[in-house]
Parts: sequence; structure tokens; C-alpha cells
Amino acid sequence: MNLQTRDTLHSWFQAFAAGYAGGDGALHPMLRLKLDHSRRVADDSRAIAAELGWPDDDQRTAEVIGLLHDAGRFPQFARHRTFFDPSSVDHGECGYETVQASDALNACGDGDARLILDGIRWHNRRRVPAALPPASLPFLKLIRDADKLDILLLVNDTLKRGRHKDCPEIMLNIELAGGPNPDLIREIREQRSGSYEHVKTLADMRLMRLSWVYDTNYAPTFRRLVERRLMEDMCDSLPDTPDIRAIVDGAQRHMEERLKG
Repeated sequence: MNLQTRDTLHSWFQAFAAGYAGGDGALHPMLRLKLDHSRRVADDSRAIAAELGWPDDDQRTAEVIGLLHDAGRFPQFARHRTFFDPSSVDHGECGYETVQASDALNACGDGDARLILDGIRWHNRRRVPAALPPASLPFLKLIRDADKLDILLLVNDTLKRGRHKDCPEIMLNIELAGGPNPDLIREIREQRSGSYEHVKTLADMRLMRLSWVYDTNYAPTFRRLVERRLMEDMCDSLPDTPDIRAIVDGAQRHMEERLKG
């Protein structure tokens, strides 16, 4: 992707987001949060791609995928007043349909358009689809990494600042008190990943997101996890039980191994 196309897509996204503003010209706070999130993910996507030694054109494509990956959040919230996919729509699929139906990608060649659409469509799925075109896979892995980084940062910051009562959507409307769900613990120990259906409390959310280390792909992402203390902030707040220690220790060993590689 050349510089002009990247700038055109930045302008398109700015106008797209502004179209969801209220009569006073301001975005709902939750949509403003998603706009800021998208910009940070775009920055991380570009930076990680650069550290991986990707060509400038691919770095710009990665940046644009980061910017557009949550485009579906805007119509989702406008129609359903929630970011909770199970009670509304899959926001990756919604974003894919929204961007595909727009004129956003007219400035792109077919190759870049496919990379962007695949990144949007599959960035939030629990598993990467087996039939994904090979050219799309590195970009999809990168957006999944960059997205996780900012979600962890956002959740940790929300809790530290005590903003969870003002932004319950960030916390998926879970109960902050209470211990871990045994079903989630069992799932993580057996599969090295956890599903949202078993997340009932804050401890569950932290455990489930701790398991994201097994679905993290690139060494620069692991370095950012360490530098930003994203995992420590979660682990330090978990109950100290044998089951939890086993999960935490396993995740930390995995991170250390990936950082060495």
C-alpha cells in the first residue's frame, strides 16, 4: 500500500466514525473509546510490522488493518447499544460487511483489499480459519496481536482509574467480585484458551485474557506485554491457589520461551 492510499483510508475512517456522532457533533463515549482504540491499534500494528522488518508498503497495510479492524463496532453500537457480540452481532463480520459495502477500498488494489477485509473479518475469532489465504495470515496474526495489546491496556487502565462503573461495557457487565469459574479453569488447563461463556467475574476475565499469551504470535508483541506490564497487572490480582498458580506459571513460561525465540 502506498502512502497516498493509506492517507485516503485514514480520511475515510475519520469521516465514517464522525457519521455516528450525535446532534451535538460528539460521539457517544463508548464510540469515542473505540475510535481511540482503533488509532492505538493502528500505531502498534505499524510499529510491530516495522520491527519484524516488513517492507514499507506492508507496514502501511498493517496500519490500515489496525485502524479499520473495529469498524463494525460503530453500527453494532448504533443498532444494539452494546458491544457484547453474543447479544447483538459478531462485530468482525459486521465490520467486514460494512467496509466491503462502502467505497472505502476503492483506492486499494485487489490484493490489499483482501488483506484488509480478512483482517477485519477474522480478527476477533477464537481460532484463525484454516482456509485463510496464505497472504492474509501474517497480517491477521499481527492485528490479533495488536488488538490484544490495547484491550489489555484499556481494561487494566479502566480498573486502575476506577472507571469500570462508568464504562460497564468495557468489563462486559461482569461481576467484579467472586472467585474463578471452575469450568473456565478446566478449559484453560485442557485447551490453553478460555471462552467468554465461562467468564462470570473479574477473576475469570483476567484468567481468560491471561490465556491470550498462547494466541500471541510475534516476538515484538511479547516484548510489549513485558514492557507495559500487562500480564503482571492481571496476575498480581488473581487468587493464590494451586490451580491459578499452575495457569499463571504456565503462561509465564510460555512468554519467556517466546521471548528467547
